[in-house]
Amino acid sequence: MIKKYLYFIIPFLIIANISFAQTQIVNLGFEQWDNAGSSDQEPVGWSSFRTAGGSYAGFVNNQKIERSTDKRPGSSGTYSTRIWATSAFGGVIANGTMTTGQIQAGGTSASSSANHNKTIRSNASFNQPFTGYPDSLVIWAKSNLSNSSEQARIAATIHDNYDYRDPETSDANAPAHVVGKANYNFNTGGSWQRISIPFDYNYPATNALYILITITTNKTPGGGAANDEVFVDDLQFIYNPVVTVSPSANQTIVENQAGTTLNVSENFTPTAREWKYSTTSGSGYTSFSTPQTGASYTPLFANAGIYYVVCESNNGSTITRSNQVKITVNPFTNNIAPTATQTVFQNQAGIALTVSESPSATSREWKYSTTQGGPYQSFATAETGMSYTPLFFAIDTYYIVCESKIGTATTVSNEVQINVLQSSTPSISITPSGSQTIEVNNDGAMLTANETITPTAREWKYSTTQGGAYQSFSPTENGSNYTPNFSTAGTYYIICESTMSGTVYTSNEVEITVMDIGVTITPDSTQHLIEYIPGDTLFAIESQPADSREWKFNRQLGAPFQSFATPQTDTYLVPTFEDAGWYYVICESTFNGITKTSNMVIFIVENGPELKITPFAAQTIEQEENGNTLTANAGTFTIESLEWKYNTTATGTFNSFSTPETNNTYTPLFADTGVYYIQCEAIIMGTTFTSNQVKVTVTEKNSVGIIDMRNTDFKVYATDNNIIVDLSRKDFSNSTFELYNLQGQKIITQQLAGNSINSIKTNNNLGYYFYSITHKQDFYRGKLFLK
Repeated sequence: MIKKYLYFIIPFLIIANISFAQTQIVNLGFEQWDNAGSSDQEPVGWSSFRTAGGSYAGFVNNQKIERSTDKRPGSSGTYSTRIWATSAFGGVIANGTMTTGQIQAGGTSASSSANHNKTIRSNASFNQPFTGYPDSLVIWAKSNLSNSSEQARIAATIHDNYDYRDPETSDANAPAHVVGKANYNFNTGGSWQRISIPFDYNYPATNALYILITITTNKTPGGGAANDEVFVDDLQFIYNPVVTVSPSANQTIVENQAGTTLNVSENFTPTAREWKYSTTSGSGYTSFSTPQTGASYTPLFANAGIYYVVCESNNGSTITRSNQVKITVNPFTNNIAPTATQTVFQNQAGIALTVSESPSATSREWKYSTTQGGPYQSFATAETGMSYTPLFFAIDTYYIVCESKIGTATTVSNEVQINVLQSSTPSISITPSGSQTIEVNNDGAMLTANETITPTAREWKYSTTQGGAYQSFSPTENGSNYTPNFSTAGTYYIICESTMSGTVYTSNEVEITVMDIGVTITPDSTQHLIEYIPGDTLFAIESQPADSREWKFNRQLGAPFQSFATPQTDTYLVPTFEDAGWYYVICESTFNGITKTSNMVIFIVENGPELKITPFAAQTIEQEENGNTLTANAGTFTIESLEWKYNTTATGTFNSFSTPETNNTYTPLFADTGVYYIQCEAIIMGTTFTSNQVKVTVTEKNSVGIIDMRNTDFKVYATDNNIIVDLSRKDFSNSTFELYNLQGQKIITQQLAGNSINSIKTNNNLGYYFYSITHKQDFYRGKLFLK
């Protein structure tokens, strides 16, 4: 069988406009055939016994399928498919069968589990890719069966990525891979019938990838009679149009505020769509004033109320309406009170206005206009609080509103009218009137003189005492604005004197605190340190007590300064660094909200001491026997004191020996068997350092065959770099002498002569060595000094 991907649209069926590539199957009308007219003919996309697999495929591959001109009524095609049953294996009925997979003939019994139809994913000729979720399967069929009680069968199973079998009872794993099924047994009594079979999706799997369809002359394997026949024509999958809007959850928004965007999904490609709304659930949907036709819509309503939103999509022949989404739109209101008109004089505060909002706004701003109804403008300093106290310097009529916002929605309050009259008594005021804190020789916030009438003269003055006496600046300051700037620290009180109608009027007083602030690190000379070893203490000298401070550093000049792992906030710092390299240290001190940075101190940190014990190789010794001597060394650094310690694990707390070992060397010696870890702790430059570890395994002392050299009647000694083994009183024939250095390495092996004095020449360095003598089952060992 060779699959040819040719597709035909049946004109009399109304179907959704969907992709045929994976949601319909090949050769829907059975018009295309491989090997048409021969005994090997099969409809394209289908297989029969002619292409069966299995151990008995050669016995059943006789023809049971053919192209027929007996087509269903009203068909626009030319052919249908005929399948028929035959008698095989001594009278057993072989049902006529066609499938989108491959027939497996694996047993001689019709009911054998080895006989089944199967999707074979690895062979494109025997699988049908399918990703649709159709509502039903429609097929035309005609059956001529042996009697009216017999029934033919059609079974369609959508499954996931698995070689599914029909019947699935032949494979225990098959049911877990089923997505949906459409099965039907039928007997048309010799006439063509249109059969519609609904799909059931109440199965474990959900990922549609393939479909296996089987059409057979009898629902029972081996059932019916020879020459039972079934004709099939014009198979089609039906997809009812579905339109879904998500998210479907109810939304609550306020007037003119955008809600959560709604998205529409369709199981077809629409020719048109439109979003609509109603104030009645389930009916009365109308278009928006500007029609909304996109794949998404963001709810936005100008008026409070409850709205029900749907999307209507057209597939070219049918308009399908989606689920509806409920949108509750609450009114967004704000009101300012009191609402009464106020009449005030220039530079005179009115009655405070307060805004009430429903729901609470996320932000707001008070604005004004000199024209009723706006446009409104912001105040010079934006007013964003819940209340605002009217204060104007120019004579006019003002209209005050509050604009409140939630997201992108803005609502404007009622207007309050403020009539500003000319003051009956001239006056002057300074704004802003709040106190300021500035640094020496730095500008503060600019002050402005506000007079109720135009002055004939003006001068800014200051005093170091609250309430005066005030003195002139040098040079004199007589503009309408003045920016505070003082070269000496202290507290200053600023006023403005304006001459109006021949009289000098004095403004309110503005307090200016001037700080001469700074921080200096001492000593500031470069320090050379060793890793982990503290340097000279640094001190932060501040011009006055700081509110807070923090020491910081960087590793590269010009890089941002960073906090120490544990923030350092004292007036001093003991510099200690774990890693070698260059460090640049500063102190940041904060005074009344102003942060000042000190000078920078450089630290050059060199590698610190490394305490080592040698030899570091693991040792194996016996109980109460000395091991290789260990030596502690710190290179060029002087060890001030040390102590050897041990533990039975490589981690945890190491213990002192019963008699503390405090020499530069230590020779392992243990009474008990086990594994011991030896390390040395030393004080170098006032700091404790810990060495590497040496593993010592202590084995049980062998009491059989090992003889203490103190109890022997032969001698081993060294002279002139020769080793003398005196066996003159011992018949040690075939004995062996071995010499080891203190690291446990064997350096000499020598056979010995019994009843003789043996001399062994060496070229080794002077010092201590270990030796052993083996004679039969006896083993002797000892220690000697080469000299």
